[in-house]
Amino acid sequence: MRNKILRLQESPELAAGDAPVSLIQVLAGVSPDYAVVAQKAATAKKLKSFDAPFDQQYGLTLADLARRYEASLRAEIIRELKPKRRKPKAQAASDAQDAPKK
Repeated sequence: MRNKILRLQESPELAAGDAPVSLIQVLAGVSPDYAVVAQKAATAKKLKSFDAPFDQQYGLTLADLARRYEASLRAEIIRELKPKRRKPKAQAASDAQDAPKK
Protein backbone atom coordinates (compact mmCIF):
# COMPACT_ATOMS: atom_id res chain seq x y z
CA MET A 1 0.00 0.00 0.00
CA ARG A 2 2.81 2.44 0.92
CA ASN A 3 6.54 2.45 1.54
CA LYS A 4 9.14 4.65 3.17
CA ILE A 5 12.91 4.95 2.79
CA LEU A 6 14.71 5.50 6.07
CA ARG A 7 18.16 7.01 5.52
CA LEU A 8 20.57 6.13 8.33
CA GLN A 9 24.03 6.84 9.77
CA GLU A 10 24.57 10.40 8.53
CA SER A 11 27.00 12.72 10.29
CA PRO A 12 25.48 14.23 13.46
CA GLU A 13 26.90 17.66 12.50
CA LEU A 14 25.16 17.54 9.12
CA ALA A 15 21.97 16.15 10.61
CA ALA A 16 21.76 19.08 13.04
CA GLY A 17 21.52 21.38 10.03
CA ASP A 18 23.08 24.44 11.66
CA ALA A 19 26.57 24.56 10.16
CA PRO A 20 27.34 25.54 6.57
CA VAL A 21 27.79 22.63 4.19
CA SER A 22 30.92 22.23 2.08
CA LEU A 23 30.93 20.74 -1.40
CA ILE A 24 32.71 17.60 -0.20
CA GLN A 25 30.00 17.12 2.43
CA VAL A 26 27.38 17.34 -0.30
CA LEU A 27 29.15 14.64 -2.27
CA ALA A 28 30.07 12.35 0.63
CA GLY A 29 27.76 13.30 3.50
CA VAL A 30 24.44 11.78 2.51
CA SER A 31 23.11 9.02 4.73
CA PRO A 32 25.21 6.02 3.72
CA ASP A 33 22.78 3.33 4.84
CA TYR A 34 19.09 2.91 4.35
CA ALA A 35 16.14 0.67 5.07
CA VAL A 36 12.87 0.31 3.25
CA VAL A 37 9.71 -0.11 5.28
CA ALA A 38 6.45 -1.06 3.61
CA GLN A 39 2.88 -1.43 4.79
CA LYS A 40 0.35 -3.65 3.13
CA ALA A 41 -3.26 -2.66 2.56
CA ALA A 42 -5.36 -2.47 5.72
CA THR A 43 -8.40 -0.75 7.15
CA ALA A 44 -8.32 3.04 7.28
CA LYS A 45 -8.09 2.91 11.08
CA LYS A 46 -5.00 0.69 11.01
CA LEU A 47 -3.36 2.76 8.27
CA LYS A 48 -4.01 5.98 10.18
CA SER A 49 -2.17 4.71 13.26
CA PHE A 50 1.05 4.60 11.15
CA ASP A 51 0.61 7.93 9.33
CA ALA A 52 3.07 9.84 11.53
CA PRO A 53 6.07 7.55 10.91
CA PHE A 54 5.32 7.37 7.19
CA ASP A 55 5.00 11.18 6.95
CA GLN A 56 8.33 11.84 8.69
CA GLN A 57 11.58 12.37 6.75
CA TYR A 58 14.58 10.29 7.78
CA GLY A 59 18.24 11.05 7.09
CA LEU A 60 19.91 13.25 4.50
CA THR A 61 19.51 13.01 0.76
CA LEU A 62 21.85 14.40 -1.87
CA ALA A 63 19.14 16.93 -2.78
CA ASP A 64 18.86 18.09 0.87
CA LEU A 65 22.57 18.75 1.20
CA ALA A 66 22.83 20.36 -2.25
CA ARG A 67 20.03 22.80 -1.36
CA ARG A 68 21.76 23.70 1.92
CA TYR A 69 25.08 24.18 0.11
CA GLU A 70 23.48 26.43 -2.52
CA ALA A 71 21.71 28.49 0.15
CA SER A 72 24.92 29.07 2.11
CA LEU A 73 26.85 29.86 -1.07
CA ARG A 74 24.15 32.30 -2.20
CA ALA A 75 24.19 34.02 1.22
CA GLU A 76 27.98 34.34 1.08
CA ILE A 77 27.89 35.84 -2.42
CA ILE A 78 25.23 38.34 -1.38
CA ARG A 79 27.30 39.32 1.66
CA GLU A 80 30.35 39.90 -0.54
CA LEU A 81 28.43 41.92 -3.11
CA LYS A 82 26.59 44.05 -0.58
CA PRO A 83 28.05 47.56 -0.58
CA LYS A 84 29.96 48.50 2.55
CA ARG A 85 28.13 51.06 4.66
CA ARG A 86 30.02 54.33 4.97
CA LYS A 87 29.73 56.65 7.89
CA PRO A 88 28.18 60.04 7.17
CA LYS A 89 30.83 62.75 6.57
CA ALA A 90 30.04 64.56 9.80
CA GLN A 91 30.45 61.32 11.81
CA ALA A 92 33.69 60.43 9.99
CA ALA A 93 35.13 63.92 10.69
CA SER A 94 34.15 63.63 14.37
CA ASP A 95 35.79 60.20 14.60
CA ALA A 96 38.97 61.57 13.00
CA GLN A 97 39.13 64.38 15.59
CA ASP A 98 38.64 61.90 18.46
CA ALA A 99 41.34 59.52 17.19
CA PRO A 100 44.64 59.64 19.11
CA LYS A 101 47.41 61.46 17.26
CA LYS A 102 50.81 59.89 16.73
